[in-house]
Amino acid sequence: MMILKLKSKPLNKLLNFVPATKSVASTGLPTLRCGSQLARRYAFEGYLMKFLLLIALLLSSVVARAENLCPVNEDVAPDMRIAESDLTKERAEKAVEKVQGIVSGADSKYEWITVPNSLKIIEGYILKRDALNAEGVMAQYHKSQFCEFMKTQAWWYD
Repeated sequence: MMILKLKSKPLNKLLNFVPATKSVASTGLPTLRCGSQLARRYAFEGYLMKFLLLIALLLSSVVARAENLCPVNEDVAPDMRIAESDLTKERAEKAVEKVQGIVSGADSKYEWITVPNSLKIIEGYILKRDALNAEGVMAQYHKSQFCEFMKTQAWWYD
């Protein structure tokens, strides 16, 4: 009998159990009853946050689509098409590093499609950058050059 009491006392101390009473939980923090104003406020804020997140996602997808400078070439299959969003500075820099490694002989892991696809990323990024940064008379010229690239060369070798 004495052994059971010794075992139960440390368990009670470890648990530090205080039964919930009225509006105070075992942690000592006020509880949220379903009908309380605080519970309704937190529920409303949760729905409001979800709604605002949904609106932000929808707006970002609309903005992402609006960034295209050129019409999408529907003649190329979607999985083979290079999107304007693929033509970033980061991807162009990685493509340059890959081609430099292949040319110098330091990179021996590549396929025949690696070089032409990398060159397309580099060329497409340069044309896109020039189209975005050009002003005045040159703006239309650079945009037409980029759109011609997107129409005739913006597809992956596979």
